[in-house]
Amino acid sequence: MIYSVRDRKFYLNRVGDEKYDGPVDLIDTSSGLPQVSLYQGFPFSDIPKSILEQLSRGIKSQHIVESPSGDSFVVYWLDEYVNREEFEASRAKEPPYQSSIKIKPRGFVVFRQDPEQKITSYTRDIGDLCIFLGCNEAFCVSATEYPGLKPNSIYFTDLQTGFGFYQLSSNTVHDVINPPPFSCCYDWLAPLQ
Repeated sequence: MIYSVRDRKFYLNRVGDEKYDGPVDLIDTSSGLPQVSLYQGFPFSDIPKSILEQLSRGIKSQHIVESPSGDSFVVYWLDEYVNREEFEASRAKEPPYQSSIKIKPRGFVVFRQDPEQKITSYTRDIGDLCIFLGCNEAFCVSATEYPGLKPNSIYFTDLQTGFGFYQLSSNTVHDVINPPPFSCCYDWLAPLQ
């Protein structure tokens, strides 16, 4: 779920690719509660074949996020299982509590929503933005407002993958903390506005 500042309502992320023709707005605003709607994605346009192949295999999760300027993005987080040799090598040099990490991020695929044209376009360039994905709500900030962040990147954290960031332009995954610490909370703290 995300809160859209632009639309002044909450959006619930839909799971699955099936067509949905039911109600979009789920709460009557006359009740005094904020509007809650199902997030309605637009059809994809101009997706390279290699990206379609990436989306069709492995472990993936879908996230929706809104930039400070109100742009909407759909982000697919792609993971893969670590092969046995890689797992055994990492297990030998890490403390025992970290030896359960058997999944690593394979990459991220980002689509920019265009509400005027009602399409979703694949992009490897989100400008100076940084998208944060974790166990909490996804959020987006400008790297120029927060020195030390890498622009055009996705910062991620999860029990399975640890803490890291992915540079969209170079298609590379980097560790923020290696080895990842044992934590009960794999969240990024959003800046107060």
